[in-house]
Amino acid sequence: MTRNRKTSKIKIISTGLFLVLFVITIVFADRFTSSANDMQYVNPAFVGDSRNDVAINMNAMSVDFNEWDDTAVVYYIVQEGDTLESIAKEFGTTVSNLKKVNSIKTIKAGQKIIVTDEENGLLYQVREAQNIKVFANKYWLNLEDLMTLNYIQDDTEVLYPGQEIFINISEQAANTIPGFIDKAQPDLSPVVVKTPTKTTTTTTKTTTTTTKTTSSSTSTATTTTTATAAASSSKKVLSRWTFNQNINNGFYRGYCTWYVATQMPSIFPYDETGTKQTRPFGGNAKDWYANAKKAGYSVGQTPKVGSIIVYNPLRSSAGHVGIVRGYDASTGELTIEDMNYESKFVVTKRIDSASNSKIIGYIYP
Repeated sequence: MTRNRKTSKIKIISTGLFLVLFVITIVFADRFTSSANDMQYVNPAFVGDSRNDVAINMNAMSVDFNEWDDTAVVYYIVQEGDTLESIAKEFGTTVSNLKKVNSIKTIKAGQKIIVTDEENGLLYQVREAQNIKVFANKYWLNLEDLMTLNYIQDDTEVLYPGQEIFINISEQAANTIPGFIDKAQPDLSPVVVKTPTKTTTTTTKTTTTTTKTTSSSTSTATTTTTATAAASSSKKVLSRWTFNQNINNGFYRGYCTWYVATQMPSIFPYDETGTKQTRPFGGNAKDWYANAKKAGYSVGQTPKVGSIIVYNPLRSSAGHVGIVRGYDASTGELTIEDMNYESKFVVTKRIDSASNSKIIGYIYP
C-alpha cells in the first residue's frame, strides 16, 4: 500500500508540472514568435543596404570584370553557416551548377568559389498567347523544367506575346524544332561579279593613299582610347546586394528588366497579392525606350532622378536598363542602380557618365 501511495504522489506532481508548463507556453507563445521573427535577419556578418532581403555577406564577394568582352566572373568566399543551397538561391543558380563549375561536392568556410548563372539554354520571346502546358507540348519541351526555371507554379498560366522565358535547350536543338524559332532566310539574289580593272599607280595616288591610311589609324586610336576611358568610368561600383523575391512580371527573373520592373510600381503596378505585376510594355531592354514611348509614357534625353535609363547592348546583346538614383548636372555623373550588371540577382549601385555613348535615353515615370 505504501508503494502505491508514493506512485500516486509522483503522478500528481508530474501532472501538475506539465499543466504549469503548458499554461506558460500558451501565455508567452506570441512573445516567443515575435522575438524569432524580429531576429530572422539579424546577423552582424551580413552587410548590404539595410534590406531584409540581403542574406549573403557581400563583403565576401568579388568580381573580375573584363572590359574588352563585357564579361564578369563572380567569386564568393564561403562564410560560416553557408550551404550550397543558400548560395545557389541568393545568386539565382543551382547547386549542381556550383558543383560542376567548381569541381566540388561540398564547401567549407573560407573556401573561394566561382558563382555563375550560366545554363545550357536560351531566352525565348513568346509570339502568341497560349497556356504554358500547351506551349510545352507543342514544342516537345519538358513542362516541369520549363515551370521550375521560370518560377511558374501553375501549369494553367498563360504566356503572352513579348514575354521572355528561359528554355534549357541549346540553340542548335532549338533549330531542329519545327516552327519554334524564326530562321533567317537565305539571300537568293543573284551575285554580280565585277571584273577588276587595271590601274596605273602614280606617285600622286600613292601619296594620297598613305595620307588616308595615316588619318584612319589616328582616328581608330582615338576612338579606342575614348571607349576605354568611358568603360573605366562606368565600372565604379559603390555597393552591391542580392535581391531574389518571387515576383512575376513577365520578365525573366534575375535580369535587369525584371528588377527594374519590381522597383517601378508606378509603371508596372502590383496586384493585391504583391507578387504579380501588370506590364504596359515589354521586349528586350534596348527596346524599352521605343516601347515605352509607344505605350504613351514620357521619354527623353535628359537624366532625371527616378527615371529608367535605357542602354544599347552593354553586357548583353539584349541591352540593359537601370534606375537613375542620382545625377550631378555640373559633372554629368550618374548614380545607377541595376541588376545583372555583374551577375544575376546581384544589384549594383554604380557610377556612370551621362555622356556614355551606349545610353539610348530615359523613361520618366
